[in-house]
Amino acid sequence: MLEALLNNEMVWRAPIWLWALLLPVAVAIIQRVLRNSQKQNYADSHLWQWVAVQDSRADFSQTDSVVTRPGYLKRVINQVTKALSWLLSPIRLLSLAWLCLVIAIAGPRSLDSKYDVQTRNGVDVMIDIDLSQSMTAKDVQPNRFLFAKSISESLVSQLQANDRVALSVFAGQPHSVIPLTYDKHVFDQALNLIEPGMLPTKGSWIDLALIDALNVFTQTGRPAKVLVVFTDGAPPFWKPVPLPAVVADLPVAKSQKQSDTGVKVIFVGVGKNRSTTIPDKSHSSGKLHANGLLVQTRLEESQLMKMAERTEGVYLKAETGQAFMQKLLDEVLQTSAFYQDKTVRKV
Repeated sequence: MLEALLNNEMVWRAPIWLWALLLPVAVAIIQRVLRNSQKQNYADSHLWQWVAVQDSRADFSQTDSVVTRPGYLKRVINQVTKALSWLLSPIRLLSLAWLCLVIAIAGPRSLDSKYDVQTRNGVDVMIDIDLSQSMTAKDVQPNRFLFAKSISESLVSQLQANDRVALSVFAGQPHSVIPLTYDKHVFDQALNLIEPGMLPTKGSWIDLALIDALNVFTQTGRPAKVLVVFTDGAPPFWKPVPLPAVVADLPVAKSQKQSDTGVKVIFVGVGKNRSTTIPDKSHSSGKLHANGLLVQTRLEESQLMKMAERTEGVYLKAETGQAFMQKLLDEVLQTSAFYQDKTVRKV
């Protein structure tokens, strides 16, 4: 704070309070005037030096020899005692407390040009998480779903206060968990309530989930909109499955391109490219079986890349480490306008 003051970089949140620093000075002046007035009533000013009370401790110290050790120690102790009495007097302690209180209320801050941050307009972010049973596969630790959940938490924690977040989930059917909200704590609470297998319709119908989420997003007026889909993909159907009539008639069902919907879609692939088993506590082997055959799953990366291309979006493979998180955050925030501003930091 002293460096900022010397460099003329100090600013105050409420500088008008600094005038209150003069209060102890005003009190001291008033006390001095009153004391002089009392002394004037007792004697004329030219006689004050003759009637002033001498400090008995000072007189006592003069009775000892300066060169003798006991006398010297008494003088030192006496001077220290007098100094402490002066410093620790009630009026001076109250003045110091008042000084600290006023400075705290005034709010000192330093303008530090070394710390530049990007301030931007708000962005709407919808997190859409796959809750199909394959998301319990443990080819990434602790499993695909928990890995996607941790990435979602990290992403939302780095958003600004003016950003809104929403949560949707899907398996065979999409479901909205919470609508767009500024309250990140509500998002975190909702995120802790979801888990794979909780939805009544099994499977992983990504196309339907995508259209449903985009349809919700077209109803918000904010220009910066991002849909982040966490999924391991799904094998293509043996034959195309028609969309429900109520969904097929939606405008976003005809085109999911960002240029048409105004929504940037980021597909985050969770899992490994090699096949792995799916946990199943109900089976004696602990692995999922269907019709007596072992079920295996892998990250359907090619499918997600094609969907990203179709939506004019982005595909990212989920990874550990700060580099991936920064890349994901950059992709999300590219939809929002940035401008540089000098940071005001609290001291």
